[in-house]
Amino acid sequence: MFYTFYMAIQITEEKNCTGCTACQAVCPVSCIAMQEDAKGFLYPSVDYDLCIECGLCERTCPLLKPISQENKVLSVYAAKAKDKEILRKSSSGGMFIPLSDAMLKEGGVVYGAAFNPLMEVSHCRCTTFTERDRCVGSKYVQSNLVGVLDQVKKDLNEKRPVLFTGTPCQVAGLLSFLAQTNTDTSLLVCCDVFCFGVPSPKVWKDYLKQVEREKGEPVKEAFFRDKTYGWADFSLRLETEHTASVEKNNENAYMQLFLQRLINRPSCFDCHFSNLDRKGDLSIGDYWGIEHSMPDFFESNGVSVTLVNSQKGKAWMEKIKDTLSLRESNLNDCMQPVLSGPTAQPIGYESFWKQYARSGFGEERT
Repeated sequence: MFYTFYMAIQITEEKNCTGCTACQAVCPVSCIAMQEDAKGFLYPSVDYDLCIECGLCERTCPLLKPISQENKVLSVYAAKAKDKEILRKSSSGGMFIPLSDAMLKEGGVVYGAAFNPLMEVSHCRCTTFTERDRCVGSKYVQSNLVGVLDQVKKDLNEKRPVLFTGTPCQVAGLLSFLAQTNTDTSLLVCCDVFCFGVPSPKVWKDYLKQVEREKGEPVKEAFFRDKTYGWADFSLRLETEHTASVEKNNENAYMQLFLQRLINRPSCFDCHFSNLDRKGDLSIGDYWGIEHSMPDFFESNGVSVTLVNSQKGKAWMEKIKDTLSLRESNLNDCMQPVLSGPTAQPIGYESFWKQYARSGFGEERT
């Protein structure tokens, strides 16, 4: 077990740490490393042979020192891409592709979560449409941000526009790091996604190992929001070199653990960002309930709800509006649990992890 409470330095309590990596990125002597705990989540660990106790990590942690900003929800839209292929391959209404298209066309850089060749999820830097395509779609695994915040800072210092997409806690960590390093963020656009909680990379890896044993070959692609059965009844699609399988959520062991919140990071149950104080210039998610509030705007392949939280976000919506079907909405109609408070820790969370430590991911576990 790795802890974040050390001698004179208290970055934040382990139960609150989101793994945003801001403390590691800001350390001037590189004495903080992100290390995996027993559940598979990354936490900062301090090397006291190198530490100079400057306190930058404490001042940068977005939980200990929340960033001050004037963002508030200025407007709300129901949105769906006009291009049916974009809509089909996106998780909901297809907001990310038009946003990232616009950024890349301006010579900018896009950061988002993608699978690497080992099927691990990490944020990657994209300067081409092909690279960007790896970031399309939801990834129900916590994304590794190690090294990414410094890359964003470098791009901004070189006067390159940047679109950063991530969970609200990741956006908060990035903004806090950039503020502490006096980085000009005028060319930065942040888009946070509605977040139910981030699942364990370890459990995902263990699940893939089980699938690969059953199939006899490694998984090459995963699509968490496959729309074979529609947007509202999405499925997990896995592809190997020779096979493809699609399982509905209620049939898939990994998705059931995620939806039951048993494999989410502990900090998700006391999330400081599950509210309308959004950190991104834009916030996007599924527009659940659209069939009731706007039945004529419902689309079987998905509709996004988009919160415009800043003048910068408003300007970027203006840039992409011609690629979208848009309908003005309001907070009452689009409100959902992830905007009003953190998800509760499920009964049996700790007992699940004790059993998982014994038996891992297998059919024998109940």
